[in-house]
Amino acid sequence: MLVPMAKVRLIGHKRLLDDTLALLHRLGVVHVIDIGDDSGAQVPPLAIDEPHLHEAEDLRYLRTRLDGLLGLTEHAPAPSAELVEFDAAALVRLREELDAEGPDFEALVRRLDDLERERETLPRYIGTLRRLLPLVPELTALESYETAALLVERRHADLLGDLNVAIAEVVGANYDIISDNVDADTVGAILVFPRRHATEVQALLGRGQLSRVHLPERFRDMPFRGAIAEMERRVVAVPDEIENVRDQIDAALRRHQDWVDASRWLAGRLDQLAIIRSLGATSHTFVLSGWTPRPEVDRLRTAVAGELGDAVVVEVSDPSPDESPPVLLANP
Repeated sequence: MLVPMAKVRLIGHKRLLDDTLALLHRLGVVHVIDIGDDSGAQVPPLAIDEPHLHEAEDLRYLRTRLDGLLGLTEHAPAPSAELVEFDAAALVRLREELDAEGPDFEALVRRLDDLERERETLPRYIGTLRRLLPLVPELTALESYETAALLVERRHADLLGDLNVAIAEVVGANYDIISDNVDADTVGAILVFPRRHATEVQALLGRGQLSRVHLPERFRDMPFRGAIAEMERRVVAVPDEIENVRDQIDAALRRHQDWVDASRWLAGRLDQLAIIRSLGATSHTFVLSGWTPRPEVDRLRTAVAGELGDAVVVEVSDPSPDESPPVLLANP
């Protein structure tokens, strides 16, 4: 069923504006409207002052920084059941914590990302390299030579002949290309060439339909067969490393429930500061207009009187025929 709504107007001394907004945020029973939409409040809008502007900028930056850290992982704890308030001293401590521990936390998350990527890609590399392994010549490790693995669609296999001619023009006869079918649709090739000609050869390999197998950086300086063996070892080791890093992240976040609570408090405080632009003002007072469910009016009045005293007045009226209050449904 529809819950009847009451028009409310709070009028109070400007020195109690922040306290009033904080109270209304905790109660959560007032839907604030722009003062210009309240035909019964003939007051100019309240201009947000410099202190509030600076506070909004400062808190917005702090929240962005905090949420940037929390958003790096899916393991952030839930906010506390009760809203935790943060005063100026608590915010100073929060900034100090972010300065001291933020870089270490970011490093852990980057490490986790790298490990997850390694777990996903290594099996694909191993599968591709094993297809090429029969082509790898039995060479001793030569510091003056490099090896490149290539794949090309079978219908473009003639490109390997063109590559052979182009490389010969660059390095002479001091190189080798070994190629064969690796499956029904693909030809594989292993190119061995002098390291001193690496730049020119790399340029040639970037042309046409040739696809070079680029190994992850940690494996690039290893012999071909050694790289495969090391990848297979990493496939076994990486899952345990991932769990270890996740445990470290979870432990770090458990120490910082305050970060999650601070994020929620900052969001609420920024909402309060944004609402200031919707209020009206006289020289010494603010005027706030909104809608409250009729059953919550008494609780609103009691809370305002108890926390703010006589310096803030709550006026209540029924909607006029030309007003459209928000709709609140209360279903059994």
